[in-house]
Amino acid sequence: MSTSVNFLLQAIKIISNENINDNELDMVYEFLISIENEELKNYHMTSTVITYPNDLELYIETVKRLIKIFEDKEKYEQCFELKKKYDESIFIIENDKHKV
Repeated sequence: MSTSVNFLLQAIKIISNENINDNELDMVYEFLISIENEELKNYHMTSTVITYPNDLELYIETVKRLIKIFEDKEKYEQCFELKKKYDESIFIIENDKHKV
């Protein structure tokens, strides 16, 4: 399992905790927005966690959860950046559907 996916799984564990602190939140945020589209494409081709069709779906779920947390905290700049990553991820999925 790649280091990136390990961090993604840890991010899910962290943001699932109701007592998440700002440092943990910032760490997860920085990790999620730092993932390049090439890595997102690799996620789309890999299935590390059986309950998800591919790792990109896991990434998308994590981003959506973090967006909700930042909306609740009224941190809209972070929401904007995360929504860009969400849109890029959806584009990767949609683009792949059109290739078939």
